[in-house]
Amino acid sequence: MPIERSESQTGELLSCILADVRSLMESGCVNSVSDVGDHHRRLLERFEDFVGAVLVGHLENEAVDIMACDFTDFLGSHFSVEETIMSLLEYPGEEVHKQQHRRFLDEVRHLLRMLPLGVGTYGDFAVMAGGWLLKHEGTFDAELAEHAAAVIAGKTQLGVE
Repeated sequence: MPIERSESQTGELLSCILADVRSLMESGCVNSVSDVGDHHRRLLERFEDFVGAVLVGHLENEAVDIMACDFTDFLGSHFSVEETIMSLLEYPGEEVHKQQHRRFLDEVRHLLRMLPLGVGTYGDFAVMAGGWLLKHEGTFDAELAEHAAAVIAGKTQLGVE
């Protein structure tokens, strides 16, 4: 069940989350593999667009819904790229990481189905998605980036490109 908060509280929380997500994704710690870094930038753009629409609040729900669906669809695409890279790198945490992706996508899709029924708000959706992104990027993706850097460094030392 969504936490009850005022629109101004939601707006303040979303502004903080967005700044933190932007800072984390732009820091480079999760972007050591170029395809993942590019996808993170594009995911951030979609999240920023969606959060901006929620914060402004003057768009029709249909337009905000389209932005939420676009973010969710791209998220699925991003996870596919990231999971392919995990396999190529023989990442030992691959299965747990994939489970995190699946659970989050299930949760996001469930919330999107509930919004038209009046359960939750787009602000709730954005807060949940942003909070998850912060936690995931700062833990699971950071660990993946460390593994990728080690694999790349090892191949460089062996003279393998």
